[in-house]
Amino acid sequence: MTAHADLLPHAAGLCSPRLSALGVPHIFGDRRHNVQTPADARALADAAGLAPGPVFLGTQCHGRIVTTPATRDATPQADAHLTDRPGDLVAVRTADCVPVLLASAQGRCVAAVHAGWRGLVAGVIQAAVHAMQQRGTPPIAAAIGPCIGVDAYEVGPEVAEQFTQAHVRRGQGPRPHLNLKQAAIDALVQSGVFPEHIDVSTACTHRDTDELFSYRRAVQDNSSRGHQAAMIAPASR
Repeated sequence: MTAHADLLPHAAGLCSPRLSALGVPHIFGDRRHNVQTPADARALADAAGLAPGPVFLGTQCHGRIVTTPATRDATPQADAHLTDRPGDLVAVRTADCVPVLLASAQGRCVAAVHAGWRGLVAGVIQAAVHAMQQRGTPPIAAAIGPCIGVDAYEVGPEVAEQFTQAHVRRGQGPRPHLNLKQAAIDALVQSGVFPEHIDVSTACTHRDTDELFSYRRAVQDNSSRGHQAAMIAPASR
């Protein structure tokens, strides 16, 4: 099994060694920035020292729609956003779901993907990779940010049956547990991304609540809810 590189600490969250090596501006934010609006995302971008251009943060619908921002005030309904326009930042919000950032070999084309269990079943990661491949961008580098870990992600049998057994853990209580992170890795590899080109965060949103927002943990503890954002921009070179 390929040993994926972990994400590295940054003043505003976490960064991917592979994406950084490509010169791609990006950030996986944490709970220091509760991102609910494009203005909140812009504040995170400023804290991370990213490009001063517009931030595209669409309305997420747990599907497989991939959009390319066409106007400066676009707020599309989609779970993946792709751009090759210098200065643009594309972003997604998560609070247990899987954030995935993608970049072409030269860093000129990038995408941000939101993948919950419904999006994984729908094939949102495959759709985003395919959209990049259609632009002639392989090989593609990917970074998977913090999400809920398999130890904490108990699901109903109706959810588990939509995944392969490789992504379902049984015997840890009466209900199955789902490995979203492994499902995301496998979706990338099945789409043609080389395993050695994937960085993966070891953080768990449910466990690491001092640093990260978790929807499930907030419901369980009746605590405050929020979202961290993951964002990326094309390389300038």
